[in-house]
Amino acid sequence: MDELPFHKVFIDSRTASLGTASSFEVTLPETLSLSREAVCYVTDIAISHSFCSVDGTGTVGGANHFVYFVEVNAVGANPIMCRAALTEGSYTAEELGGELAARMTAASYVGAAYTAAYRPSLNALQVNSSKGFLFVNKDLLQDAEFQAYFGTLPRLLTSAGEYTLSWAAPEDCCGLLGLARGGSKNVTFAELLSLISFGGEAVQMTGHIDVRRRHCLYLHSQALANLRALGPGGSRTVLARVPVDSVYGGLITRQHNGHVLDFQPCGGRTLCTLDFSVRDSFGNLVDLRGGHVSFELLFAPKPLV
Repeated sequence: MDELPFHKVFIDSRTASLGTASSFEVTLPETLSLSREAVCYVTDIAISHSFCSVDGTGTVGGANHFVYFVEVNAVGANPIMCRAALTEGSYTAEELGGELAARMTAASYVGAAYTAAYRPSLNALQVNSSKGFLFVNKDLLQDAEFQAYFGTLPRLLTSAGEYTLSWAAPEDCCGLLGLARGGSKNVTFAELLSLISFGGEAVQMTGHIDVRRRHCLYLHSQALANLRALGPGGSRTVLARVPVDSVYGGLITRQHNGHVLDFQPCGGRTLCTLDFSVRDSFGNLVDLRGGHVSFELLFAPKPLV
């Protein structure tokens, strides 16, 4: 194909030559040769909001189904860190509360009974227990002192017995409960020990409940990558950032913002195959569970600005 001042390419993951909607390749029907001053605009992105609030082990992009909590049977007793596994699926805040309470009750090592109520004015869950307990947040899971304290003795226990834990990949649901890194609801290890010494608390409030799990999606491409874009985690292959502004089952869309400089330099290339992937802010692939991605690429001369 000759060099053209403008060229428009429509991409749909359902016509991919290889892969899934999370990561796929498209073979162009004709070779696309770009002039040295060519740039690419990405617009009309549409992504199925088909990813779940809670993903289980083996899911593309990683799991987030475990909730960790410390139980104290009585004042002065040794604390136990329990782990409950939430059922994979998409939840409303109320449904998440019911699932959380049921799984924590089933996993409790000291036989505690848990209930959870959604508080709309706070967008948080109020979790009650018949015995003292404390939620474990993401900062604690990454704290070396916390890991040593609960890793040196048989303190990783549930009603089913002892379990093993990968501190590097705990597969936690802290993000759903407003307990991710740097959260205002998070307590330090020193504060946790102080609360444990008093037997824990019978009532705990979570942080901001966010059942979307992912706030933004990022469209990546190695074939169109350059050194002009810098994405989360240092990625250099991001084409576009797509805010998640719809509920589960809907459609996530992004139009071009209209700024003349919102382009991807790609001049001097000959393109036969294009690769794309949909990732979260941590660089993990997003499992669209049979959903699809479509968007438009507009190749044009670099604007004179």
